[in-house]
Amino acid sequence: MGDRTIIESIKSGSESELEAIYKKHRQEFIAWAMKSYGCSQEQANDAYQASMLIFYENIMKGKLTELSSSVKTYLFAVGRNKVMEQKRGARKMMVGIDAHESYLQDRKDDSEEVEQQEEMLQLVENSMEELGDPCHSILKNYYYHKQSMDEIAQKMNYKNAETVKNLKYKCIKRLRKTVTLKT
Repeated sequence: MGDRTIIESIKSGSESELEAIYKKHRQEFIAWAMKSYGCSQEQANDAYQASMLIFYENIMKGKLTELSSSVKTYLFAVGRNKVMEQKRGARKMMVGIDAHESYLQDRKDDSEEVEQQEEMLQLVENSMEELGDPCHSILKNYYYHKQSMDEIAQKMNYKNAETVKNLKYKCIKRLRKTVTLKT
């Protein structure tokens, strides 16, 4: 089936076409993202799901009417951007952790330091995954997806933004403790 036909089929409501595309490229994308960008399976899966959602939304909004590449190439390009966005979010979160902020600012930008920063970033990402919910979701939504406290409260069914803000504070405190114990 040609790309234009695929797009028309999805736009007309064919869930089977969308599901087939999702299944066809999912495992390959996850393996590629983990190998190429050193992300976890969960992070790769999140990026793939986001790229599928963007693909679908762009079709439904009429932004994507024909592809200049294959569906796979489109999904991988969007997914790569999502992985990089996650990495940038993790870096921002890492900078926000007071215990490591001075460490990162005081070092020279040589190759050894970059390697140490990457190791620390991976440690923070792994520690964040170990926190579990609701901490993992709150921190991910705030730092990776740049959602406001109000958006997170609404999305996660909390009373208000202040409740989320208090939980985020406690989650950062737990994350700081976990990272400090591992270093």
